[in-house]
Amino acid sequence: MGSEDNSFSSIFWLWLLIVIILIVLIIVIVAYNYDSESSHNKSREGGKFDNRLALLEETFTEIYPLFESEDIEVFPTYGTLLGLVRNNYFICYDYDIDMGADVKYFHKAKEIVEKLDPEKYSITCFNLPMIKTIQIKYIGPDETRREAGHLDINFFGKRPFSDSLRETNLNFKKNYNKKDIFPLQETKFVCKGRKYKMYLPANPKALLEYWYGDNYMTPHASCSESSCKSCKC
Repeated sequence: MGSEDNSFSSIFWLWLLIVIILIVLIIVIVAYNYDSESSHNKSREGGKFDNRLALLEETFTEIYPLFESEDIEVFPTYGTLLGLVRNNYFICYDYDIDMGADVKYFHKAKEIVEKLDPEKYSITCFNLPMIKTIQIKYIGPDETRREAGHLDINFFGKRPFSDSLRETNLNFKKNYNKKDIFPLQETKFVCKGRKYKMYLPANPKALLEYWYGDNYMTPHASCSESSCKSCKC
């Protein structure tokens, strides 16, 4: 009888532990998605966009060349891709630079960003079997740069038991046709007078419609601000 009680107790505590882990995971996923959505909404608030474009340029010119020099094929996604397609540049009200890459580049990219000055940049890397992301945030002395001194890399990998792709982050809902992303298209991007080798997804139109809807070429209402004329978005 005693052994049966012990066995029941062990099973009970094991299931309780599993339930707790699942609850924590759900909370993390919900918080991640909420934070991502609220951050994008926040980026469109207010009219102080005159400095934000310069901040994006600073972040790009300091970090992107590190990937370019090591032949890591990162490509623009979300608002960064939207800006390049719509007006060949960053969007003035954006608050960060969104990049993507094949998951095969994760470890190499992680090694590179970990060499950044820790007093200037905070690096957050998620390196789990199903979750691989890199978030770079400016934490240096220039307080204005903290508004738009971020660069996020979401990695794309094969979805289990499927030919489609998924972003290897905490948002498990999104599903991508591999042909919309790969093979990448090589192009040139000019920032602050310098040409950079840039890669674009195979089908930017399909991705932007998936993220923003059919009217993605229509600028957000924030772009009516006079301070937004610098990027002509």
